[in-house]
Amino acid sequence: MKTLFTANLYIVLLMLGFDSYAQVRLGVKAGVNASNVVFESKSIEFDPLPGYQVGLQADIILSPKFSIQPALLYVTKGFSSELEFRNAQGTLTGNFWGSFRPNYLELPVLFLYKVKVGNSCKFFGGLGPYAAAGIGGKSNFHLATGSSRKILFGPKNNRSPDAYNRMDYGIAAAVGVEIRKISLTVNYDHGLTEVGPNSSIVGAGAYYNRSLALSAGYWFGKAR
Repeated sequence: MKTLFTANLYIVLLMLGFDSYAQVRLGVKAGVNASNVVFESKSIEFDPLPGYQVGLQADIILSPKFSIQPALLYVTKGFSSELEFRNAQGTLTGNFWGSFRPNYLELPVLFLYKVKVGNSCKFFGGLGPYAAAGIGGKSNFHLATGSSRKILFGPKNNRSPDAYNRMDYGIAAAVGVEIRKISLTVNYDHGLTEVGPNSSIVGAGAYYNRSLALSAGYWFGKAR
């Protein structure tokens, strides 16, 4: 899987080297997301967790209709859970709330198809791979008393039972609209790598990241 992260970097560097053949624009983007995880066993469900993403992006324009769009983003992901405890009479006796928010440095590389509408508007859509590296985060628990601890990361193999898998790989998809130098995009990340710690809930199996985001971007260069 590490080869996918390296391949994404090579794609970005290689295409940036072809500036004489393709127009390259740089930009910034930021947005909000709702993330969750999906368990292999399908027996457990958690609630989405709101978060955000921010970073840099590039638009490597190959033709009026096709471009490659890599980005380097700081992304928050994770999930939350809220439980109520009741006695035999149905009276509420307590509750539990927890959130798990790992933070990633993510590199998606999207292959986009664009359709021009009018003089200054384009609709676009596409997909591509993404690779992400865990760089921090916190888990919070509130039962009788609240507690918080840092999320630990480690390699896929031979990591401590409470450490998350540092690397996350998957498929990214996007649809959106670009008006002059402003873009509005809906992004979806579909993780393909088991990311949870080895001490995850017994019987639930591996779990994978999912994220839906709405972002706005600004381009510093002018498109063809």
